[in-house]
Amino acid sequence: MQFENAFNEWKPKLSVIANSEIKSPSIPVHKFCAEAEALSVSCHKDKEQLLSTGLNWQHVDDLLSLSCALRYCQAIWKSTPDKSKAQIQWLNIKKEAIALKKELL
Repeated sequence: MQFENAFNEWKPKLSVIANSEIKSPSIPVHKFCAEAEALSVSCHKDKEQLLSTGLNWQHVDDLLSLSCALRYCQAIWKSTPDKSKAQIQWLNIKKEAIALKKELL
């Protein structure tokens, strides 16, 4: 429930972001979320130093809830039965990559 609550909390702010501003992740979502969560922990350890440099602490506070919201979106996307164009494209590329790996080996 915490993941869905985080998503619902962020949904109004996220829904106004233009499609042109949305970027595809360059690493798997679960790794991206894990790195954001680890960054949050590290920042809390160095809070005084970071605040003294002018860091807006709200960004650090938002890391965990945004990570939960992203994990929720990823779970919904993975559980959607119909294959989106991006999923089909990825599956085709994946098959080609596996075949190329076997050929190289």
